[in-house]
Amino acid sequence: MITGVAIIYKEKLYDLPKPARHSNVIRLIREETGDSPIRGLQGFVTDEGEFLDRMAGADYVLEHGQIEKLGCPPDLCSEDLW
Repeated sequence: MITGVAIIYKEKLYDLPKPARHSNVIRLIREETGDSPIRGLQGFVTDEGEFLDRMAGADYVLEHGQIEKLGCPPDLCSEDLW
């Protein structure tokens, strides 16, 4: 099950649990690094700690029945989940 949002930035995984959005992770990265803008690979983390980008996340939630339909196909958005 997908349990949070995540961004890989400068080879480090930053993640926050639901109901956080990617903007919350961007804010976290800015606070930690002082960098701006933040251009990282956006995605999600599963309950097993696996990172999935937006497209892989979409496949995952549909295959596992976490949601029935994507709101912004072909990508998964946090709004689709919570």
